[in-house]
Amino acid sequence: MPSEQLEHRTGASSAVPEKLHFNISIRLLALGLLLFPLLLALGVWQLERADEKTRLLDAHKQQQNLAPISVNGIEESAVQALAPFTKVTFNANIDASIYWLLDNRIHRGRVGYEVLQVAQVKDFWLLINRGWIEAAFDRRVAPEIQLLTGSVNIAGQIALPSKNIMLKNMSPDAQVVERIAEIDLAKLSAISGFKLSGLVQLAPESEGALMTNWPTVNISPMKHQAYAFQWFSMALALVILLLFANTNLLTLLKQKTTNK
Repeated sequence: MPSEQLEHRTGASSAVPEKLHFNISIRLLALGLLLFPLLLALGVWQLERADEKTRLLDAHKQQQNLAPISVNGIEESAVQALAPFTKVTFNANIDASIYWLLDNRIHRGRVGYEVLQVAQVKDFWLLINRGWIEAAFDRRVAPEIQLLTGSVNIAGQIALPSKNIMLKNMSPDAQVVERIAEIDLAKLSAISGFKLSGLVQLAPESEGALMTNWPTVNISPMKHQAYAFQWFSMALALVILLLFANTNLLTLLKQKTTNK
């Protein structure tokens, strides 16, 4: 066979494109199958958080146009049914024998606490958040607080308590002082002996109010949506990487680019 014909046939055979085939890596595929649903779940969770924050913002906007409710004129069950951000007023008897400091509260770049006290209204008790105070330089030292005691007129708003409480003693004196990381009404009720029916954040004009600057939400819905986009993008990137790692797709793409 002439050399020209051989070269022509050889060149023609090398130009034939490869076909897609799989070369499965069990370890990589197993890792991908574990990570993919996790990434999707995180993205969905962030979207759910965005919806939750949107509902809270809507509820806050709606409640700002309504007059305060007098807690002294309603029953405990009605108080427990009040929506977050409902404005309330009441006269209460404050028990100064126990209070808590909600730890790691930041105000204008400074670390401090939010002061929590127990208030009795008729035959039930509410936990009131008086606002922010700055922490001492030595975190082992409890800050000086002028505690509310006796009959006090309160104005504020219903707030949603947080969970997962962590307690540790701050002061060895007779006064009950606990530093907490988050608010759990059930556990605080068990510790104090008072059945707490709700949480009220004091308004700036309320008697006993400290530094009150209550954010409606800690993270905006748009930021949660951005986080969700990041998780979904990572899930998509994982799928693409798995395709490249378990097939010859990358080689085919390079070949197609070269033949253009």
